[in-house]
Amino acid sequence: MIAGFPQETVGTDRAAVYDGLGETLERGLAVEGWHGSHVMETAREGAGRFAGGEGRGGEGIPGGE
Repeated sequence: MIAGFPQETVGTDRAAVYDGLGETLERGLAVEGWHGSHVMETAREGAGRFAGGEGRGGEGIPGGE
């Protein structure tokens, strides 16, 4: 479930969607990059955990393996 993800990154994703609505692809990607730049440490930590095997194979997802 999305609620299980770090809320800091979920919130910036949501903000990027709203801020990018109606923009060109180029501008939308710039908006996404700007928002994402504010949570890079949290994203790096999560990517490191994923690379270490956490969350693989449906782990943590209801009905996952």
